[in-house]
Amino acid sequence: MIDQADERRAQIIDAAANAFMSEGFAATSIDDVARLLGCTKGLIYYHFKNKTELFFAVHWHTIETNLGEIKPIAQGDGPAVERMRSMIHSHVRSIIDRLAYQRVALTGLEMQIIGSTTPQERAMLNDLLKMYDEYENLFVQVIKDGIAEGAFHQGDPRLMAKPLLGAVNWMIMWYRPRPNAGKGSSEKLCNSMSSFLLRGLGVADQPE
Repeated sequence: MIDQADERRAQIIDAAANAFMSEGFAATSIDDVARLLGCTKGLIYYHFKNKTELFFAVHWHTIETNLGEIKPIAQGDGPAVERMRSMIHSHVRSIIDRLAYQRVALTGLEMQIIGSTTPQERAMLNDLLKMYDEYENLFVQVIKDGIAEGAFHQGDPRLMAKPLLGAVNWMIMWYRPRPNAGKGSSEKLCNSMSSFLLRGLGVADQPE
C-alpha cells in the first residue's frame, strides 16, 4: 500500500514530468511545478532539495518502469520474434501512456544537466546511464537470439538494436494524443510499429 508521503511524492514527480516536457529543464522552475500541482513550493522542497534532484526522479521513475515492463518479456520463454514483438509493443505503449515521462527521459539527460551537477549527482547520472544501457542490452540479447534462431537478418545485434530503439523513441517527437481516439486507435499504432520494425529485422508478413 502506498502511504500518503509516497503518494504525494509521486504526484510531484508527475507534475514535474509535465512541466519539464512543456518548458524544458532550464526554463522550468520549482514554482512552475507547484503551480501545476496546486501546492506550495515548500511542499516540493520537503520531498526534493532542488530542481535537479526532481529531474533525476523523473528519470528514475521512467527507466525503472521501462525495465520492469520489458525485462520479464526479454528473459521469458518463446521465440525471439514473439518476445521482440511484445517488447516493441510495450515500449510504444509506454510512450503513448506516459508521454511526458518518456519525452523528458529521452531528450538529452546528460547534455541538459551535466555542467551543473555535484559529485553525488554525477554518480546518480552514471547509475541512470547504466540502467539505460541495461535496457538496450535486453533488446540486443533478443536480437542475438533471433539471429541464432534464423528469424532475423545476420548482423551486429547492437547496431541493429540502436536504429530499432531510435525509431520507437522518435515517437516522442511526432506522437500527439488525440482526446477522442479510443483504445483501439492506440493499439493499432502499437501493432503497426511492431510489425514495421520486425520487418526491418527480417521478419516478413507481420500481422498488424
